[in-house]
Amino acid sequence: MANDDDLKLVRLFAARRDRLYEKLSGGLDLRGARLFQVDLMNADLSSADFAGANLSHVRLHHTTLNEANFEGARLEFVHFEGADLDGANFSDATFIGVDFSGSDFSGSNLTKANLAEALNLKHAAFYDAILAGADLSGRDLEGTNFECADLSDCDLSDANLRGANLDEAALKGANLTDADLTGASLSDTNLSGADLSYAILREADLRRANFTGVKFESTKFDGAKVGDTVFDADMAPRIQALIDHDVVKGYL
Repeated sequence: MANDDDLKLVRLFAARRDRLYEKLSGGLDLRGARLFQVDLMNADLSSADFAGANLSHVRLHHTTLNEANFEGARLEFVHFEGADLDGANFSDATFIGVDFSGSDFSGSNLTKANLAEALNLKHAAFYDAILAGADLSGRDLEGTNFECADLSDCDLSDANLRGANLDEAALKGANLTDADLTGASLSDTNLSGADLSYAILREADLRRANFTGVKFESTKFDGAKVGDTVFDADMAPRIQALIDHDVVKGYL
């Protein structure tokens, strides 16, 4: 349960309009709190605990939330534009109608987060974020930055990842069936054990990527770039044949 004094402090802060990056208090206890139409723009909520909280139509523009805990929270139509979310924990959180466009979740933990009903994820930044087991199926992730992110066992089936940055990401065991990775960058990416059936990898950068144990069925490689890319022994000759026919660029 939320600390009553902390909850009152947050609501008092939300009622004011003369603050600028004001620090409320270190490590506010807002576990299980219900916050509706609260304006917390520019607040410093570092290390605040929102575990199991229900936030609806809350404004967190340019709010400092580094190391904040949102584990298991329900976030509906919450605005994170310009927020500092470094080290924030969103594991098992549910996002509904949340607009991620232009938001920076770099370094955040979104393990098993439910993003299926997130409003917009295009061009968001998830650099070095943890999204292991997250549900991103069918999402429009065009141009999104997942560099160095952990997407192990993530459901990315039917996702639009055109032009996405997946360099040095971990996609071990990820479901990428029917995903569109046209023009995506996957250099130095670990996709071991992933399912790329019916995926589109046209003009994708696959240099130094690891595809051991990957399931390929009707996968499109037209124009993809390879170089020191690792494939299973039964797949390597097929890729070499595509290189020989100038369908794939580079070398093995």
